[in-house]
Amino acid sequence: MDEFEGNLRVATTVWNEGNNLFVLDSSLNTIGSVTGLAKGETIYSVRFMGDKGYVVTFRTMDPLFVFDLSDPTAPKVTGELKMPGFSNYLHPVGDDLILGIGMETRELIERDSSGKETVVGFRQGGLKVSLFDVSDMGKPKEVTNLVIGESGSYSEALYNHKAVMVDAASKQIVFDAFIGRDKDWSNSQQGALVISYKGRNIEQRGFLKYEAPEVYGKYIPYGRRAAYIGNTLYYIQDGIINAFDYNSLVKTGTLVLK
Repeated sequence: MDEFEGNLRVATTVWNEGNNLFVLDSSLNTIGSVTGLAKGETIYSVRFMGDKGYVVTFRTMDPLFVFDLSDPTAPKVTGELKMPGFSNYLHPVGDDLILGIGMETRELIERDSSGKETVVGFRQGGLKVSLFDVSDMGKPKEVTNLVIGESGSYSEALYNHKAVMVDAASKQIVFDAFIGRDKDWSNSQQGALVISYKGRNIEQRGFLKYEAPEVYGKYIPYGRRAAYIGNTLYYIQDGIINAFDYNSLVKTGTLVLK
């Protein structure tokens, strides 16, 4: 949901009937809508930016729909982009760029006796960070993407935007994640990903390893967040706060919460 110039914009999924976008006035009367979009799919993320809207649905592919909302009584789809995987979170990182955080997916193929191949489903891969160029409302495109880890990877950022630290000045994002390695599970890791999106490119700058708090017999609240003050990057990891030099990512201090 989003409010803009006195109107409420709402995107919804109705099972087996498709996805919808409604514009309501201050009395909650529907004054414009787009309905029945991408039947059989489910909304995974939505981002409204002024008189534009972006909706990601998913079933086996990841369609990114672009909406023109400049006339609230006549919203319309102006463009669509399909790609493997899906984005659970969309964040504007410029007037014409959107960053997506989600999952990579891989098609499952079934081959019959004649050799004909049919897509019968999908399997999730690693975490996927994408950069979308939406400067042309009719032709959104994925500029680049970065896949981190393999099947079993996960992050709170997939369902809670507060888990993502966005530093617009340095063009970086940081979020806690579990990086799965399905071919060698013993090499799986928990920690904070430090990712740069400078120059319309996505690169992993570093990985701040999670440290389990060595406190027993006391309740330690769950909380894994990143924040920065000046040139210090803080990684809050349950009962420990570690400080790092923001440029080198070298640890400079530790505080144990008791």
